[in-house]
Amino acid sequence: MSAKYKLTIRLDPETDVDLLTWIDDLKRRGYGTLSREIKAALRAAHHKASALDHSGSAGSDLHAFLQEVRQVVEAAVTSALDGVTVPQSTPRIPHAEEDTTALLDALDEHLLLDEEVP
Repeated sequence: MSAKYKLTIRLDPETDVDLLTWIDDLKRRGYGTLSREIKAALRAAHHKASALDHSGSAGSDLHAFLQEVRQVVEAAVTSALDGVTVPQSTPRIPHAEEDTTALLDALDEHLLLDEEVP
């Protein structure tokens, strides 16, 4: 392929506003910028499509990515909890009604504010 190849595309001013804005910005950057950036975008899309073709589907890529994320999170949690001991819960000892009343009265004394003295 020794001859230069010219690619022509048509853009709609209503549906392709984002592309037209991008193109106008590239044109303002100087000679050759538009061509370089469009080639780079085409190559990136081509490489992404090729990678999807080789991996089977976008779903399997997402699944593999989520598996990696899960492994990283599991390793981080395991590392963070390494050496941490969780105390066993102590059995509840029932209180007599008098004990409960005394505890509530003591709590009540600490919760109430002193009344203002005139």
